[in-house]
Amino acid sequence: MLSGSNLLLWKVLCRSRCSAARCRWLCSSARPEIDAAVKKRISRGPPLEYFIANSVNSHSEDETGCSRERLQHPYVPDEDVRSNGKKVHFETYGCQMNVSDTEVAWSLLKDAGFEKTNSANEADVVLIMTCAIREGAEGKIWKRISQLKTVKKLRQKSKNGPLQIGI
Repeated sequence: MLSGSNLLLWKVLCRSRCSAARCRWLCSSARPEIDAAVKKRISRGPPLEYFIANSVNSHSEDETGCSRERLQHPYVPDEDVRSNGKKVHFETYGCQMNVSDTEVAWSLLKDAGFEKTNSANEADVVLIMTCAIREGAEGKIWKRISQLKTVKKLRQKSKNGPLQIGI
C-alpha cells in the first residue's frame, strides 16, 4: 500500500504520463500521405543508390584540391548539360540555405562549362534562388520575374541569343 505522499506522487506521475501521451498524439509529426501523382513522379526518378554512388569515390581533383568526378545523369542527356560557353547569373534571395543552394548549383554549372557573370544583361541563363515562405518575398520575386521577362523579350529581338530564366 502506498503512503499519502507516495500516493500523491504516484497520481501526479500517472497524470503526467497521460498528458504526455495525449500531447504526443495531438502534436504528432507523422508524415502526411503523399499524393499518388507525386509517388508516380518519384518512382520514375533515380533510386537512392544512384545518389549514394555519386556522392563518394571521386577520382580526379580540381584546382582547389577537392575530388571531383563528372557525373552521368541517366535522365538528362549529355548534350543538354554542356554549356558551349554560356554565361549564368545568380540572384539569391532569402536565407542562408538559398545561398548554399546557389553554391551547389554554381558548382554543377561550372563543371558543365558555364561562366559566371554579375550582370543579368550579359547572361544567357538567369537563376533566381529563393523560396516562397513569406508572401512579401514571393511578391518581390514575381516582380523580378516580370522585369526579366521584359529583358528576355528584348533579347529575342536582338542577336544576343535567347535568355533562359530559372527559379
